[in-house]
Amino acid sequence: MYKGNIILIVSIIVAVLLFGLAIGFVIWKVVDSEDSSRRNSSEVDKDCGTSAIFLEEQAADIFSLDFEKDEALVCLGKNIKNNCQESQAVIKTDDFDLNYKIIEKDVCWIYVEIYEDGKLNYATCPMPQVRSYSIDYFPEVKEYFSGSPGTLAAAYLIMTMHLIDNDYKTALSLGCEISNDDKVMDNHIKADMSSLRAAAEIYGYDNGDYSGFCFSQDYLIVKASIEENGSAIKCKDMSDKWIACSSLSSANYCLDYQGNAIETTNSCDQLINNLSCQ
Repeated sequence: MYKGNIILIVSIIVAVLLFGLAIGFVIWKVVDSEDSSRRNSSEVDKDCGTSAIFLEEQAADIFSLDFEKDEALVCLGKNIKNNCQESQAVIKTDDFDLNYKIIEKDVCWIYVEIYEDGKLNYATCPMPQVRSYSIDYFPEVKEYFSGSPGTLAAAYLIMTMHLIDNDYKTALSLGCEISNDDKVMDNHIKADMSSLRAAAEIYGYDNGDYSGFCFSQDYLIVKASIEENGSAIKCKDMSDKWIACSSLSSANYCLDYQGNAIETTNSCDQLINNLSCQ
């Protein structure tokens, strides 16, 4: 009887010790896991600071800049490579400060926002599509998308801005979202129209006057581009005069032989008939 009680007591003590060891092991694993998580999260800098490389450096080839010396871009690039860790940085330029963000949705997205005239304008694009577009149309940039972190972050920013500024319709087809569609469209139309001034002077020099300019190849290229953007353009030429007018979202844009380039509420028909943007 006495021997049996001793065995029972020893068994209970052993069980308690084993249970204590098990609890201790679980607590150790939880603490270690939390420490590990803190260590991993500390490697991802959510606020990457400010980049001034586009403000301080000037280069004919923008990709010749040494982006690896820019801590903000390097930080963003590391977060892109690290399974799209969400992060942001301020990019300073001569014209504005731009907020550059990495956002994880279904895939990794680049988000760019600019405060202009007191309003927030933004654009966001899926990064895989930006990369594919860039490599397809500009094969020479392929190496930058597989380069070091700073160069990678810069490549996504540069090519996203190029895509939005120069290939608006393609940007939308790739899934990009743009806050101020009308303003972007108006800027594209103005850019197309502005090319007509030099084209008209070259045409006049080559042909002796402006007659027929509104049927020239240069004009027809601009006309097709503007129509693709959902607008329309009208043109009239004479031997010593020419004028062209296109519709914007809430006004008209007029160019003429006198060097005028005016955004106006006057109708294009009225301006064309008067052969003057004034």
